[in-house]
Amino acid sequence: MWSTWLRLPGARLVSPALVVPLLATAVLSTRPSPDPAGCASLAEALVAEPLLSRDGVVVSASEAASRAGARILATGGNAVDAAVATAFALSAADPSESGLGGESWILIQPVDGPAVAVVCPARAPRRANAGLLRRSIAAVGAGHHAAAATPTTVASLAHALARFGTKSLAEVLAPAIEEAERGWVVGWYEASLLRPNARKISFSPVLGPVLFPGACDPDGYPASVAAGDRPRLPALARTLRRLAEAGAKDFYTGGIASEIDADMRAHAGFVRRDDLARVPASVLELEPVRALYRDRDIVSIGPPAGGGVIVGALQILGAFPPELVKGPSVDATQLLLDAVRIARADDQVSALASLSGPYRARAPEPARATRRAREIRLGKAWNAEGLRKPGPPSRQSAGTTQVSVVDGKGNAVAITQTLGDDWGSGAAAGSLGFPYNSFLSWFELEDPAHVSHLRPNALLPTSVAPTIVLRDGAVEMVLGSAGSSRISSSIVTVLRNVIDGRMSLPDAVAAPRVLWQEDGGERRLIAEASVPVTEAVLAELAVRGYVDQYAVREPGWELVKLGGVNSVGWHAAAGAWEGVGDPRRRGVTAAPERITPRAR
Repeated sequence: MWSTWLRLPGARLVSPALVVPLLATAVLSTRPSPDPAGCASLAEALVAEPLLSRDGVVVSASEAASRAGARILATGGNAVDAAVATAFALSAADPSESGLGGESWILIQPVDGPAVAVVCPARAPRRANAGLLRRSIAAVGAGHHAAAATPTTVASLAHALARFGTKSLAEVLAPAIEEAERGWVVGWYEASLLRPNARKISFSPVLGPVLFPGACDPDGYPASVAAGDRPRLPALARTLRRLAEAGAKDFYTGGIASEIDADMRAHAGFVRRDDLARVPASVLELEPVRALYRDRDIVSIGPPAGGGVIVGALQILGAFPPELVKGPSVDATQLLLDAVRIARADDQVSALASLSGPYRARAPEPARATRRAREIRLGKAWNAEGLRKPGPPSRQSAGTTQVSVVDGKGNAVAITQTLGDDWGSGAAAGSLGFPYNSFLSWFELEDPAHVSHLRPNALLPTSVAPTIVLRDGAVEMVLGSAGSSRISSSIVTVLRNVIDGRMSLPDAVAAPRVLWQEDGGERRLIAEASVPVTEAVLAELAVRGYVDQYAVREPGWELVKLGGVNSVGWHAAAGAWEGVGDPRRRGVTAAPERITPRAR
C-alpha cells in the first residue's frame, strides 16, 4: 500500500518516511513490486502500479536508488543529474545487477536539442588470454578475476554528468554513499539470486562472508542472507567517498586504479593500470539509431548495443496494419517473434562490423524492412526449420538493470547497466567493495579463428537497448529492459501494446509476454502462460514452428526471465509524467511530487 500521508502546514502531502532532507515541501513516492511468489495467481503478480508527477519521475530496480534520483530532482537537478545519481546509488542498493565494476549505456534526449548516446563498452584487457580464462572457468565457474573486462561505468556516468548535468559528482554521489554506509535491504528478487550463484559468491573472500554468513547446509553451501536482511559492504562506501572527493580520474589513473591493479595481479586477473588509463578518453558521444514507427520517432543505441534490433523489428511490423499487430491473437504473436528474429539476424552484421569501429548509427532502410516483411508467412514461423537445429551451449546474462528518468521540463534519460551476470564474476577487491563484471566469460574461448574469440582489446555485441519515443518532437516514453537476448522482444512488446494496442503504459508493461531468446545456440520461445496467452495460443505457435518453448505458469522468481521494462510515459489526461516499474523485477518509481490520477 502507499505510505501514510500527512499534511504539513503550508506544504504538499508528505510521507514522513520518504521526505527529502532539508526540503520540507518535497515528496518522494514509491511502490515496490510485491514478491510474485506471494501472489495467488500469475495474473495477480503481473500488475504494474503507476506513479504520476508533473515534476518528473524516476524508475529503477531499487527503492533506495529511485529515491536518490527523486531527491536530486527535488533539489533542482535535471534528468541527467537524477539518472546518474540513481545509477550510482544502484551500486550500493542493488549490487547484484550493476555497479562500479560494470558498464553503462546512456541515452539522453534534451528538451531543446538532439538525442545523444554516451557509450564506452567494456573491452578485454591487453593481457586477456583465452586459455587462462578457460581453465579458470573450469575450476571456479564464472572465472572470477580472470572473467573481468575493463570496467567503464564510472567514466560513462561521469562524462554524461559533466556534459549534460548541472550537479557536481559529489552531489550526485551523496545518496549512494549514504546507502552504502547503511547497507542495502535484500528483497525477494536479490534473495532468489543467491542460491543459483552460491558457488562463485561463496568462493569470494569479499562477498562470501557478507552474503553467505550462515552454517553450511547438506550440500556444503553456507546459508545466505534472507529477504529483509541488511548486509553491508563497508569498503564500497569508502570507494564512493573517494570518488566524490578525488573525481572519476581516481578510478582510472589514481589510487583506486592502483588498488584494482594490485588486486588483479594477486588473483590472476587481466586488468591493469594501463587498461584503466585508456578508458576516460574512450567514452564516446554518438548519434543514436532511429526509425519512424506509425507516427512515433523511435530512438535507441545502435551497434554494438541492441537498438538496431528494436528499430528494425518495428520497421518490419510497420508494414502490417495496426489491427493485425496489436494482438493478442496468434497471428500478432507470430508477427512480433518473426520480426524480432529477422531484425536480429540483420543487425548481427552491423554489430560485428562495429566491433572494430568506427561506430555508426545506421537504422535499417525502410525499403529493406518492407522486403523483409514479405518473408513472413502467417501460419509458419520464419525460417522454421532453423529453429530446430541444435547449437552450442549458450551463456545468458541476468546481471542487468534499467533506469528511466524524465524531469519536469521534459528532459529524458534511459540508462541500461550491467555486470554481465548476477554479481558479475563474483570477484571483488576487499579494499574497494564492488564486484567486477563477467564480460570475458561471454567470449568464444576455444576457436582462435572465431570472430568472437577472446583477444586483447576485443568487445562483444550486447542486447541492451535504452530507448526513447518521441511524438510530434516531444518525449512520450522512456524505457529499456534487462533480460539478455530477450531485451529486444520485451521492449518491442511494450511499444506495440502502447502504440498499436492503445494500452495505458501500466497495462502495456504488465500484459503477459511472449519473447524470443537467442543466446549462443539456444533458440526458444519464452512465455507467460496467462490470459490472453493461453495454452491454446502456445500450442498453435508450436504447430507453426515455435516448438521449443519455456512457459512460466505460476508466480515466482522465474518471472525475471520475461524482462524488466522500467518506463516513464507522458499521461496526457493527467498532464503529468507516469512512472511504471516492471513487477517482474521489482521495479520502483519515485518522484518529487505525487498527484492523484484522473479517470481514464
